[in-house]
Amino acid sequence: MSHPLGHSAVTTNQPRRPEAEKIEWSSRLSGFCEDKSMCCYALTCPLLMSTGVTEQYGEGFGLGAVPFSLMALRSDIRERYNIKGSLCLDWMVGCCCGPCAVVQMAKEVNKRHPY
Repeated sequence: MSHPLGHSAVTTNQPRRPEAEKIEWSSRLSGFCEDKSMCCYALTCPLLMSTGVTEQYGEGFGLGAVPFSLMALRSDIRERYNIKGSLCLDWMVGCCCGPCAVVQMAKEVNKRHPY
């Protein structure tokens, strides 16, 4: 390929950092009642629990009460910790299994950022 001024263009491939292998969540959605206190808290006060998770995660107070914030928080946790999944799945889990998602995120954040 020629350059307009008579110079030839050189294309080089830049080395790419290898993508880390995606991992699974540290707990299953279906195991959200393995911890009875978390299960009760998520079922009775999901907004308070999700707000606590966002604070512990470092995303700020009150985010857990904003519509669609569960999907956004789950997606961010998944991306930061290189967990398998997709935005579509995050949305489905947040809409259909809110308390389960909150417990799963709480367990993941507790594992990586204990109080």
